Amino acid sequence: MAKHNETGAWGEEVVANFLQQQGYLLLDKNYRFLKGEIDLVMETPDEIVFVEVKTRLGGADDQEEMVSKSKQKLLIETAHQYITQNDIDKNARFDFAIVEGETNPKISYFEGAFFPTF
Repeated sequence: MAKHNETGAWGEEVVANFLQQQGYLLLDKNYRFLKGEIDLVMETPDEIVFVEVKTRLGGADDQEEMVSKSKQKLLIETAHQYITQNDIDKNARFDFAIVEGETNPKISYFEGAFFPTF
């Protein structure tokens, strides 16, 4: 596995653990559909939550780094497939997380980072 893939998987694990400690249930990791991939699929009693994770071991260059419009479109299409495939009847939310640093990772978490436009 390439170093950047290992780093990404590590960051996703950090965020998954962080959310599970807050009561979220992990449903899936790295769900793929066509060209799209959702890093984490989590669930709360009221919502299904699709989480995009960015990991920066040396620290993030831009704290406000967000998901591009083209990436948002892919995430929405992939989430729609996940919801359809798994017959989910809950509201969906798209969150974004940045993991910074290696020894004491800092998580910046953006709930409702973007909203689908259908």
